[in-house]
Amino acid sequence: TFFSQALSVTLQKIDHDMTNELRLMAYSRAQIFVQDSNDNVFLLGIDNGCHVSGGTVITGTAKGDLNGYTIEWSAEENNALIQLPTSAGSATAKFPFDGLTDEANLTITVGT
Repeated sequence: TFFSQALSVTLQKIDHDMTNELRLMAYSRAQIFVQDSNDNVFLLGIDNGCHVSGGTVITGTAKGDLNGYTIEWSAEENNALIQLPTSAGSATAKFPFDGLTDEANLTITVGT
């Protein structure tokens, strides 16, 4: 049994540096940590990694329109979803990764 994991990300502001970062991320099969608005942290692509399955570049015409990217990530995994346990919440120095046991090879890319 496999579970399909999907993540849709919207990034504002189109610029050269962001385009290059997205290109580099699309070349790999990344493990992606997602922190929701309730400070829960989920890991997608733990065994097989996530790949870019689609996306768009949007340039709006009105002031309130999006000028940015939408990226679709997907993964096929044995587990439906991995949630990192938190030991003490946002007060710890390692939050949101305080429940992660091995940080030796962790590379963190922070989005805005």
